[in-house]
Amino acid sequence: MNLALHRTDEEFNASLSILSIFHLDLSDHFQFYSSLQPQVFRKKQNEMMSIAGFIHFMKVMKLASSYNEALRIFESLHELIRLPLQDSLNIKNGINYAQFLETIVRTAYHKMEENGETEVDGAYKNILEQMFNDGNIELKKRMMEDRLISELYSHDNCKVFYEHATLLAAVFTNRSVDQLENFSELPKETFMQILIESGILTDKQAEET
Repeated sequence: MNLALHRTDEEFNASLSILSIFHLDLSDHFQFYSSLQPQVFRKKQNEMMSIAGFIHFMKVMKLASSYNEALRIFESLHELIRLPLQDSLNIKNGINYAQFLETIVRTAYHKMEENGETEVDGAYKNILEQMFNDGNIELKKRMMEDRLISELYSHDNCKVFYEHATLLAAVFTNRSVDQLENFSELPKETFMQILIESGILTDKQAEET
């Protein structure tokens, strides 16, 4: 992570303190996203998560409430994530854990600037704390409370996406629809139909009978 982006020692200490408090939760999320696709590098410290995974993390953390807000955040992350967003499922275009943490810091600075609080004492720390308070960062707790979420993040289900990562990336690349100039999207109905037609998604009840 680029520590030099902090403007003051107080803001650096705020990042160190808050990210340390939520280190295990952040690590859980990163390990989940990085486990969905084959890695390019062998060493664990070089593991990466895709941009698609980061977009989902943004949704989980409620970092953006609209398309335009999400786009402005990505523009503030241009040193880490290139715009326009392309090939978002390609792990080579992703971010490692240090960069993942840096996106959080840069997002907090972005929100501080948008709120016009760049000269307000303690504004950065307050915004960073608010980001974690508003978001659903406690992954293991959410899995215990919600069976659907537990199944979503389960190893067996994620293994399906891991094994078919290349096929799914190719499908998304060829069947997605361009949205404005920076995003490509695949309708959920189309995605589900492709999973069924390709045999990736099957009906367990039908198999049992």
